[in-house]
Amino acid sequence: MKIIIIFFMAFSLIKTSTMVLADEIIGKAFKNNKLIYTEKHNAKILSNKKYEEIETSYRGIDDIEFAHIKSNFKKNDFVPDVFFQDLRNNSQEKIAFDENKHEIQIERSSGLVVTKKQLPLFSNSILGQGFHNYIVSHFDQLLANNDNSPQRVSFIITNPADQFNFSIMLDKKNDEYAWINVKPSNIFISAFVPTINLCYERKSMRLKTFKGLSNIEDKDGKSQEVVIEYQYIN
Repeated sequence: MKIIIIFFMAFSLIKTSTMVLADEIIGKAFKNNKLIYTEKHNAKILSNKKYEEIETSYRGIDDIEFAHIKSNFKKNDFVPDVFFQDLRNNSQEKIAFDENKHEIQIERSSGLVVTKKQLPLFSNSILGQGFHNYIVSHFDQLLANNDNSPQRVSFIITNPADQFNFSIMLDKKNDEYAWINVKPSNIFISAFVPTINLCYERKSMRLKTFKGLSNIEDKDGKSQEVVIEYQYIN
């Protein structure tokens, strides 16, 4: 599994002091204006508006699940423990954050083949759906950025295990929405990884649309660029 920008699933913003809130989110992923899969998210949200845990089921146009991922943020707001399974090829990926060593341990399995790796982290490292927590945590700063200077993060790729610098910057805004761009800082990587375009509703901080590389490869193991539109059940 390529955990590339995957990920940015939004949630309801309900102001409370201590409660853990639940939200259900449906994402419809389109490629060339054709629906190719649906994401069904169940999220636990802390009162500070960050994910505590989020579980996602990926379903084809026949509504049959073909992959799922679970991310837990109890150890780190931006680098979660992750379990991913692709039912199409019976592969799995487990990622555990080691607080003492400040690294992640990555275990990948496909059939009988198991590989294990460790990756040291930086102070600005972000993994998978932790990117959404980062944007929520810095939402006001991103919108108030009058000098057009980007925020820089180190995004973790787990296959192969590595980190790459990305910049996050406000594109434009109006009274209702804010458009945020996420792109590789390295010009050579940007040739292969297109800019990710995010549209957030300002009042609720809900992600309305995502445009960029999916965190789910197609059935042939190839990357796919999608547009995802989000709906909120709760």
